[in-house]
Amino acid sequence: MARFIVRRLFTSLLSLVAVTMLIFGISRVYGDPVALFIPAEGYGLQTEALDRIKAKLHLDRSVPVQYLFWLGDLLRVISELTLRIGSASRRS
Repeated sequence: MARFIVRRLFTSLLSLVAVTMLIFGISRVYGDPVALFIPAEGYGLQTEALDRIKAKLHLDRSVPVQYLFWLGDLLRVISELTLRIGSASRRS
């Protein structure tokens, strides 16, 4: 029985990692996320400003490191939503 539970937990964790990698990969298919939101004329932004935006969003790092930052941000948002929903349900 314990072997079954461990195997199920492992496959569930593996599935979650695979799904998050798939979603992250799809979000990066079209290239640089900053270039998608800033038009060619760049709203008057200088190259240094774009580099600062990329650094703040960790887009100047390798793709595996970007994935880890993205995953960390995702977990932080999920935990914040869980806390907000939990506190709202206690108020009601």
